[in-house]
Amino acid sequence: DFLKDEILPVVSRKHPLASRSRLKWQDLLNEEFVFYHPYSAIQKTIEEHLNNQGIRFPFRVTMELRSVDAVIRSVEAGLGIGFISRRSVNKSLFVLPVKELVAVRNFHLSWRRGRPGLLPVVETILESGRNL
Repeated sequence: DFLKDEILPVVSRKHPLASRSRLKWQDLLNEEFVFYHPYSAIQKTIEEHLNNQGIRFPFRVTMELRSVDAVIRSVEAGLGIGFISRRSVNKSLFVLPVKELVAVRNFHLSWRRGRPGLLPVVETILESGRNL
């Protein structure tokens, strides 16, 4: 493991939910969502996390998009709730305070043991990950 990342539920700062300091996942039952396409890594992380939490509410998916940028732009435009990496949150987005919906994913490094020349590269990446 070299990096942990959180996938967070976000809305536009202009969205009515952005004024709420407390929310339960049940409060989102009638909200619209902007999701990733079904085979994306982020989408799979979210689905696995929600299943592990026992959360199976009927998402009202208005869009399924292929890129993080497309999800961010759609959420910024007020088209629904999206899930993005904590590292992608910007000033125009509001992280919804719903801890049950926060998914964590780990990034790993792997390399063939017989390739010692890669060790300096791996060490540099590991050091960079500690600083993120």
